[in-house]
Amino acid sequence: MRRTTPRVICPALSYLDESDFRSCLKHASAYGDGADTLFILGSTGEDEYISLPEKKRLIDIGVDEVRNLKSIISSNPDCDLTILKLKLKLAVGITGNNVAESIELAQYAERAGADYCVLIPLQINKNSLGNVTRRGVRETALKVIDATEEIHFMVYNAPWRTENKNLRTNIWKELATHPRIDAVKDSSGDVTRFHNYERARHSNAEAFMGDAIKSLTLANLDGVVAGPLNVLPAAWTVAIRRETYLDVQIPYHTCKLLTGLDPIIRGNYVGFFKYVLEKKFVVTPSEPLDPKNVVSTEQQVEFDKILASENFETLWEMNFRQPRD
Repeated sequence: MRRTTPRVICPALSYLDESDFRSCLKHASAYGDGADTLFILGSTGEDEYISLPEKKRLIDIGVDEVRNLKSIISSNPDCDLTILKLKLKLAVGITGNNVAESIELAQYAERAGADYCVLIPLQINKNSLGNVTRRGVRETALKVIDATEEIHFMVYNAPWRTENKNLRTNIWKELATHPRIDAVKDSSGDVTRFHNYERARHSNAEAFMGDAIKSLTLANLDGVVAGPLNVLPAAWTVAIRRETYLDVQIPYHTCKLLTGLDPIIRGNYVGFFKYVLEKKFVVTPSEPLDPKNVVSTEQQVEFDKILASENFETLWEMNFRQPRD
C-alpha cells in the first residue's frame, strides 16, 4: 500500500558543538510542523569531513535529541499520539571509507537506537584498483545489512560520490525485496531514473526524491529528502505535502519563493543553510567542516538580500507556530 502523505526527510547539517547540533535538529523538526525524519551524517551533514569517533558521538546526540523532541511534542494537548508514533524518526548515514567501517557505524547506530541506516553501496564497492564498480554491489550492500540484527535501511544513489556511477534499476529491484530495506533515495537529479526506481520497488519499499526543487513538480511521492528543511522546515513541509493548496496564497507563494531561491544557493547550499541559521541565532558562528562550503563575500551579499526580503521572513515565521520548551 502506497503512502498517502509523503515522508518529509531533512538531511541535517552537522555541528561538532553539541548545543548547536541539538539546536539544528530542533529547528528542522519545527516541533512537529517540519521534518518527520531527521537524517544525520549525510552529504549535507559533511560526513566525509567527520572522524569515526565524532560520528559516533553525533549519533548518540541525535538519538537523544529525537527522544527529547518526541517528549516535547507529545506534551502538546493538540498532539495525536497515534500520528506521533509514525513521525520523528532518526536516520543515520553509515557509509564509511570501506565496508568494515560502514558495518561498524551501522552496528553502532543500531545499538544507539536509531531508526534507519542510510547506505551508499556503490561508494564502498571498489575493485582491486580502488575504483568504484557496479560488479558485486548487491553483495556488498547485503554484507553491511546482514551484519546488523533488526535496524532497517535506505539505500542512497549519489552519483557525485561514486565517480558518476548510478545504482542500476535492476539492482535496486533486487535489494527492494529485502525485508529490512525500506527505501531508495535518489539524488541523481534524473527524473526518468527516479521514476524507474519507483516502478521497480517492491510492494513494501519506497522511493524518495532527493532533489528538493524537482520534488515540487512531482505528484504522489513516497517521500522527499530536502536540504532546505534545515532553514524553512514548516514552509517546505507545506510545499511537499501540498497541505494548503486549497488556501491559494500560501502554497503558491511558498513554492514560488522556494523554487526561486535555488539558482542563488545551488553553488553553496550547505554554506547558505549554515549562514542563515547563524544570522537567525539558531546556532553560533562556526566554520563549515568542508572548506568548499565557506561563504564568500559575494555570496554573503546575495544571501543577505534573501534574508532581508519580506517573503523570506513570512516563511521563516511559519517555523514558530508551535510553542517552544
